Amino acid sequence: MSLKYVGLGLLLLPSVMAHGEQDVERMSIIGSRDDLKQQAGSAHRLDDKDLETFSHTDIHRILKQVPGVNIQEEDGLGLRPNIGLRGAHPHRSRKVTLMEDGILIGPAPYSAPAAYYFPMMTRAYGVEVFKGPSAVRFGPNSIGGAINIMTRPLPNDLEYGIQSEIGSYGFQKVHGYLGQAHGPMSYSVSGSFVAGDGFKELPYDSDEGFKKDDIMLKLGYQITNKHAIRFKGIRAHETSFETYLGLTEADFKSNPYQRYAASAEDKMVWHRDQAMLTYQFSGDSLDAQVNVYKHWFQRNWAKFNGFTDSSVDPRTVLNEPIGSNLRFYQVINGEEDSIALDDGIVIGSNRRTYLVEGVQGNLEWELPSLGDRAVVKLGLRHHQDLIERDHTEEDYLMTGGRLVRQESSPQRETNQLHDKSIANSFYGQWDQYWSQWKWSLGMRHEQVRTTRNDRLSPSTSEISNEDSITTFGLGTFYQFNENLGFLVGVNQGVTLVGPGQADSIKPEEALNYEAGFRAQWDKQEVNLVAFYSDYSNIKGTCSFSSGCQDSQIDTEFNGGEAVIQGLELDAGSRWQLGSYLVRSKLAYTYTDGYFTEASESDNPEWGVGLIQPNDPLPYMAKHMAHLSMGLSWNRWEWDLSYHYKSSMYDQTVADSRYEIPAYSVLDFATRWHLTEQQSVAFKIDNLLDETYLVSLRPYGQRPGKPQTFMIGYQWDNM
Repeated sequence: MSLKYVGLGLLLLPSVMAHGEQDVERMSIIGSRDDLKQQAGSAHRLDDKDLETFSHTDIHRILKQVPGVNIQEEDGLGLRPNIGLRGAHPHRSRKVTLMEDGILIGPAPYSAPAAYYFPMMTRAYGVEVFKGPSAVRFGPNSIGGAINIMTRPLPNDLEYGIQSEIGSYGFQKVHGYLGQAHGPMSYSVSGSFVAGDGFKELPYDSDEGFKKDDIMLKLGYQITNKHAIRFKGIRAHETSFETYLGLTEADFKSNPYQRYAASAEDKMVWHRDQAMLTYQFSGDSLDAQVNVYKHWFQRNWAKFNGFTDSSVDPRTVLNEPIGSNLRFYQVINGEEDSIALDDGIVIGSNRRTYLVEGVQGNLEWELPSLGDRAVVKLGLRHHQDLIERDHTEEDYLMTGGRLVRQESSPQRETNQLHDKSIANSFYGQWDQYWSQWKWSLGMRHEQVRTTRNDRLSPSTSEISNEDSITTFGLGTFYQFNENLGFLVGVNQGVTLVGPGQADSIKPEEALNYEAGFRAQWDKQEVNLVAFYSDYSNIKGTCSFSSGCQDSQIDTEFNGGEAVIQGLELDAGSRWQLGSYLVRSKLAYTYTDGYFTEASESDNPEWGVGLIQPNDPLPYMAKHMAHLSMGLSWNRWEWDLSYHYKSSMYDQTVADSRYEIPAYSVLDFATRWHLTEQQSVAFKIDNLLDETYLVSLRPYGQRPGKPQTFMIGYQWDNM
């Protein structure tokens, strides 16, 4: 990256020195909980205590506490998160801006925003969620909103701790951290290891389960009481044996946790390195920060790709395993051997290399002379990322219930698309405080140049596109009295066009409205927000996991006009009953999303065929509710967590549309504090051992997590 671009961030640095308190590391975007209460837009924050209660390693289970978050579970473990906000399609979280400590965290947020990487939640210190006008300053994709994962800050003193768990299905988790400050210098190092044997069963004791590890190093140096520099480096790995191949309806009812022999070669391996250097200035009324970052991500996913007879659709075979489909079903599950290559199995290996680098600057300037108070927030970012695909396929025969490589059939190259994006972005936000009012006016501008090269067709010319888009948002909050406030807002949401798309593909754009109230009294609070998103063009993007062929991967489709509307309720309370402290929290979301015009769909994600007005958007449950109840007494804590999700459809097009039934799951956790620093915990996920269906894509029915038991120990000196 050329040094001239660093100047974009340096433009935001103050040229004056001021007196103030010692600087602290900043990962939070919202700030304090008091700041959250006055947000002129929907925003939520989960702190370290919220994360500690159940100590989930699955981001899906964590985000169910937040209203407006739509989760599409896939493997029951959260290995490949699918997160949407306010009805935005959750698949691979591609329509949400994902950040860690305020920095883009996806493998290639512009060139390939599908989030095949997500930070390990063992190192998370908090989670922030932004929707509506509060998400205007985040990009590139703001149609749904933004999520920021916060890591443990550098310490002011000696800090250390360890957490370990063991449980059902060979589950193991170990997380430790150590940090200390020495005068102007500070450091922190943390490491995590999470593994399990998996809860699904393959024939012949084939490899299953997963293992993940990462290590994070932070260094800080306080130059003066106003100036500081910091470094963060992370190295992470994963090896997992999960599969896209699900079951027939009959097999799911018989044993939902079985796997077919055709998935025995499925394996994901990835490696990630990331580094970030930060300069931070803190003054009386002026704060500024510049981040220079670089991320590397490499992965290879070997998986069941289908049959050597490409005219046979595995999805159809599993949905209707009768007639001519019966033999192919029997080959998939290993009951019958392949006959030559007429009914062989294709295993695809999707090797991908990603690179991200950029410089980002942010400034906050308080202007006390305007009204009661005014805060100007500015940001600049120069960013570039790329993805290099190297996809291949190999033919196998099913022989005696095992996959056998067909050596006479050579390996085939199927995809060597190389995409690159260079983006310059700017945001500005004015927060005006006047009496009981807070007004927030924000804008964001993105200028992106993308290129695509097809290495399989060297004679094909490079495809280049340039896109420039500006979005605005306005939110207001009125503090009616000390207990009650109202918010109203409107903002433009956008999902940019990716590299190599046809000229006919348009950005996804929507005008989003919200209105609601926040009420707080004593130790109770209630937040209620209604939202309405008017899409001028809703967009779909192909991926193998949503049912597309390799040749269609990352192809985008216009969907035309659509509407998503809903209601979000967030309520919590704490009250004392003698020596008992009772805690409760409710998050409820109503979402209704549908197309408003007819169109012909070629997108397998929506279904291939005619879309009619009022046809539903896929994987969108109308009702989601999360209720947690907790009790604290003496050294004991007990917690119950109940989650309900209503039925939803796997696609829009009525022909071959299937319904995923409603389900509910109850989790339990208890913790006994041995001392102020040490505790032991016992947890049961899926307490009632419910069997439930979470996904029908790309092939067949896949289950959620079964009942699992875990016991753990934690020691923190804090």
